[in-house]
Amino acid sequence: MLDPIPTEGLTAADVDELTRSTRSTMLRELVTLSEKAQGRPMAMPADSNAPAEATASGADVTVG
Repeated sequence: MLDPIPTEGLTAADVDELTRSTRSTMLRELVTLSEKAQGRPMAMPADSNAPAEATASGADVTVG
């Protein structure tokens, strides 16, 4: 379990950055846990800090 992510004082304008930072934190933890489980180092995805954008319109979702 990861530490809580404080959101007090954040607004709707902060959602994109909060989403990016939360994803990055979770990805780092996933890699760390996977390394421990497999007993070997894993490469971190090259674009782990690249901006990610998800757009939804009804029934379809595009991630780019």
